[in-house]
Amino acid sequence: MITRNLLLFALALGLGACDSGHPINTGADATQAAAPLAFQDDYVKYNGQRLDFTQNLSSWIKVLGSNHRTAFPNDPSIVVWDDLGIRVYTDFPKSQRVVTASVALRGEPEDSPSYIPPGEGVRPRRDYAYSVLVNGVLVSKNTRVGDVAHLSGGRLRIDCSRGISICGASRNDDNFIQIKTYFGVDDRRYDSTPYVIEFGPGHNPPE
Repeated sequence: MITRNLLLFALALGLGACDSGHPINTGADATQAAAPLAFQDDYVKYNGQRLDFTQNLSSWIKVLGSNHRTAFPNDPSIVVWDDLGIRVYTDFPKSQRVVTASVALRGEPEDSPSYIPPGEGVRPRRDYAYSVLVNGVLVSKNTRVGDVAHLSGGRLRIDCSRGISICGASRNDDNFIQIKTYFGVDDRRYDSTPYVIEFGPGHNPPE
């Protein structure tokens, strides 16, 4: 499940962030320029090309590029695009269907005891360089997670876990409830800024 994927990453990485909100950009052209990656409804768009969670890894590679690697030598289920700051999880060994898309907005500080160097394991060599459009809200590494609901105009609600450092974004209209959106945060939860965003149905099949 997507929560398991994010929990594994949260346990591996320290959580660091800083505060400040990011305003909505309502111009369609400006939004696309600011956010080449979009997580919307039940699909992903990258540079205008649509991907969804019924597609196999090969379809995602055609859009994201052939310059990728597996996160771990003995586990081909996690595929990382180092230059993009993006990784995906597949339904391996059942299939090569992509079940979760993830974007890294920031890494942990080098003095953290659980620091992972860029380009090793699940951490891309580079962080994603732009904002991400999350169901109409521009989210960057400087966006306060607790502000996402307000920035969405009430379309989204944010709920942060007390046990692990993740916050979930849910749609208030209850559409596309099989698709989960999670922000990796630090111990400030709602006051944190995201270090990673994960999106998809996880290992639950899309409807």
